Amino acid sequence: MVQTFPKSSPGRPLRWLCGLGIWLALLAVGYLFLTSRDPAATATFGQIGRFLVQQNREISLRFPEECVVAVGDPIYVNDPKISVPVGRVVRILPDDEEARDDLIAWTRRADIELYSNAPADVGRLRFHYTESPSSLEWVLATMLPDYKRAEIAKLIVDSFGEHREELWQDLQPLLLSVIDRSQSVIMEDLQTAFNRHQARVFQIGRKYREAYLDTEVMPVVQQIVMPIIQEETAELAQVIGAELWSRASLWALTWRYLYDRSPLPQRDLTRKEFQRFLRDEALPVIEAYSDNILNAQVRILRRIAARPELNRLASSLINRIAADEELRRLSVEIVQEVIIDNSRLREIWLTAWNSPEMQELLQKLNERMGPTVTQIGEALFGNPRKAITPEFSRVLRNKVMFKDLRLLVLDAADDPTTPADLVILGRSFEHLPLHIPSQPR
Repeated sequence: MVQTFPKSSPGRPLRWLCGLGIWLALLAVGYLFLTSRDPAATATFGQIGRFLVQQNREISLRFPEECVVAVGDPIYVNDPKISVPVGRVVRILPDDEEARDDLIAWTRRADIELYSNAPADVGRLRFHYTESPSSLEWVLATMLPDYKRAEIAKLIVDSFGEHREELWQDLQPLLLSVIDRSQSVIMEDLQTAFNRHQARVFQIGRKYREAYLDTEVMPVVQQIVMPIIQEETAELAQVIGAELWSRASLWALTWRYLYDRSPLPQRDLTRKEFQRFLRDEALPVIEAYSDNILNAQVRILRRIAARPELNRLASSLINRIAADEELRRLSVEIVQEVIIDNSRLREIWLTAWNSPEMQELLQKLNERMGPTVTQIGEALFGNPRKAITPEFSRVLRNKVMFKDLRLLVLDAADDPTTPADLVILGRSFEHLPLHIPSQPR
């Protein structure tokens, strides 16, 4: 009898070769990760290694009061550099109900699962429960922190500084025209408003005159201010007065006055002669001494400002005026009538804003400020070719994607006596909601 042996399967050597190739590839990838200097690659390989050699841990937590908790709520470590979860809620234990793993509820108890990348010594840490703010104030504070506002302000200032002369040359004629018309309307309506509130204005003026002006201000003016004015202007007044006297014609004024008093038909010669004297004689003299007059005024103001009595008086009067409720109400009413609710003033500015000149100016402004607007947009939202900003990322995750609405955060224990399974409430973390940075491509 001839003994026969089973023939080997033709596919078995191929499977061995494939298996050997897979193991060699895994060893090669592991070697590359171990020798790589890329922190992201090293961290990824470390997480894979911990996943293979460690098991996830489950911990039961207690809340000091009922909190909204959902299955799947992430757990993070209080470290801005770590943007991946280290665990999640796996089970909720509502009061008087059996444990469930498919709901969101108010609860005092929950079971969590910690991944292999969680800190090994969790007993030194404490769990903090935090909810993401839902207000518009938080959105604005997140999108525009202090450093971001400073960055945007610098962009605007630099851009306007670059185009300031061109913008002013284009804007100046239109702006001066609008201001001139607005000033005329404000002065007319201000007089109307004062006439309408004349009784209240006189009443307040009488109160200040009797309480402060007559009893406090005038004595100080007579004792301090007037002597200073006399000392600084006496010599100059004598010089100007002597020159005016030498130019005055007493004979011309006298005979014209007598003529006006006579029954002759022509009248008003005295007034005409006096006006001629002021125009042709007095004003040239005063203009010639204008520098001396200005210097005397400066010296007077400096001496007045240096007197502590006047400073105390001015400060006291300003404080009293600022604290006067009646005067404040009257001022607010007048400003409301003359400026805020002034339909004529509003019509002037609307007409100017809608004018073809303003539209042409705005078009030029858009062309000049276009690059700056793009830079501001990139500072706020990021560059679509690179990455969005961390601030915009946090807002998107929270308000659009509804991520990180509730978080459990592992952090160092402020009070080591607090039980490790008791969740701490009421603490906020500046870097949450999280921003997951983009990786280089």
